[in-house]
Amino acid sequence: MSIPRRPTARLRPPSPFPAAADRALKALRAADPSWARSLGDPAAPGWFFDDRSPEGDGRRTALYRRALHEAEGAAPARATPDELIDRDVLRARAAALLWRTADLRPQTWNPVAHDPAAALAGLLDDVRLPEAEYRDAVLAAALEIPGHTGVLLARLEKGPGVPPAHLTAAMRVGEHLETELESRVRVVLSPASAAPGERTTALMACHRVASAARGHILFAAHGLAQRRAAGPRVPEHRLDHRARHHRHDLRLRVTRLVARAQALTCGPAPGDGAPPVRALLPAPLFVLGWEAYAADELARRGWSGGDPGDAEGVRADRALRLLAALDRLRDALAAVVEIRLHTGDLTEPEAIGMLTVRGHHDVEEADRIWQGVRTAVFPAAARYIARRETAALLADLSGARPGAGPRALLAHGPLAPRHLRTLLGL
Repeated sequence: MSIPRRPTARLRPPSPFPAAADRALKALRAADPSWARSLGDPAAPGWFFDDRSPEGDGRRTALYRRALHEAEGAAPARATPDELIDRDVLRARAAALLWRTADLRPQTWNPVAHDPAAALAGLLDDVRLPEAEYRDAVLAAALEIPGHTGVLLARLEKGPGVPPAHLTAAMRVGEHLETELESRVRVVLSPASAAPGERTTALMACHRVASAARGHILFAAHGLAQRRAAGPRVPEHRLDHRARHHRHDLRLRVTRLVARAQALTCGPAPGDGAPPVRALLPAPLFVLGWEAYAADELARRGWSGGDPGDAEGVRADRALRLLAALDRLRDALAAVVEIRLHTGDLTEPEAIGMLTVRGHHDVEEADRIWQGVRTAVFPAAARYIARRETAALLADLSGARPGAGPRALLAHGPLAPRHLRTLLGL
């Protein structure tokens, strides 16, 4: 008796998306060598600061256009639902970067758009590198920083003009370089066991950092002086960059760091050569929202295990809940300040008063937040929006799938809430 044969199944042609996504990601990495180096890309250039000259912007614009073309060119009819979402993520990121570089052009009017102090501080805080490699990287960055600063300031001088709030931000960049970062560079490059030659090199590197700091401070001071001479007095803000931040409980901070790492590394393992789009381009709203959810859950459940006989543990849990409530209040207040600022319904004294009285910030911290709201590229309301979006997503998931826990969100990677709703069928 012969065994009947199954009809030959029609093989589905392979999707063109993985190859297109890989080409788009390569273009994005080429446009941002700093990001590529942070990913461990061996093809990334060796210099620390990216080229911010007009020619560099031209190359970045071309690469962003290439990435956008690759993302839009993947045939949607042959893509899976996950690939369609990854395609949307790629297309949105490439389009946003293209608009920012070619149209918004903050490098011509915003001194903190490519803040060298923030970049150097990030390198100094990076403890993942071996000691010798770490020292070499800090030395290279310190030696490069004057040239990088010169390019940034030259473009600002030729631009349409720097707003007063951004001039104040430029002053803070210079003060950050001059006071804190120069001394940190000296500590890294001049250990007690350093040879005389190494100390000379370290001294030269510190002088270069100080030179970059003076460039920012003089640029800001000159701009503010010109504005005072040309019109009404522009208020100056002599801020201490080491402003006393509100003191969170260490456990809450550790929880946030763990939650952030969990959100950034979540999702299924890529298979069959699929490009890790979501891992490389995580949605900030999801990362912030998951971080807030984890901190709130820790505060709700407590740290001590709930033993009523543990008086010290009960007090610690109460303090944790109070700090979590304070975080929620401050996130909402930052959103209120930003919205009222951009609708023209808030003055500086009112904002400082709100942040100190209602948000329980000290005056220096409130001033720092206010200036950050006026100059920040990332919206101050983002944390509040992320918290609300994640809470709504978890509530809808619990109602639709009573057995599904919060970790169901992590199964699809760090996507924006609207994409997670699509994949979860909500």
